[in-house]
Amino acid sequence: SAPLLNSADPRAWAAARDSYARALDFLAAKKKDPKKLQGLDAWYHQAKKPNVKTYELDRETLSKIVEWKLSRGTFRPGLLQKAQSNNEKAVRDAYVKARDLLLGAADDDANEVAVQAVNALAKLFGVGPATATAVLSRYFPGLVAFMSDDAMLECGREENDLE
Repeated sequence: SAPLLNSADPRAWAAARDSYARALDFLAAKKKDPKKLQGLDAWYHQAKKPNVKTYELDRETLSKIVEWKLSRGTFRPGLLQKAQSNNEKAVRDAYVKARDLLLGAADDDANEVAVQAVNALAKLFGVGPATATAVLSRYFPGLVAFMSDDAMLECGREENDLE
């Protein structure tokens, strides 16, 4: 099934991380516009991150993260438009709730709190667990991993199964 997911060997995880650029180039080469995927990926990973304790996500950034997610995985017609249809207050409030949960997480309940945070953000229209993890992993990479729809299915999980 998913040997890496079940591995506790830090070398295996480091090797997977180190192969990211090569995998991104491989994926980009299959796209009509490889530079779009590469540009969005650079923005997602390298943009200066705000102070996570006070940051409030806005609809424009949510939309760009959805675009990043869609550029690398399964195309979902209308998903970007659905995410863009959320109003600023709904986006901000859902993110602040998720952020505050993660900021208050203790080591012994971090997984449970991460699931709660993902669920808080997934209440937005057009935002499911995969998109919510894309948002939260950008700002809280030590607490939330991006779990694309494809990755969840590859691990033998349903697209909406976070457990």
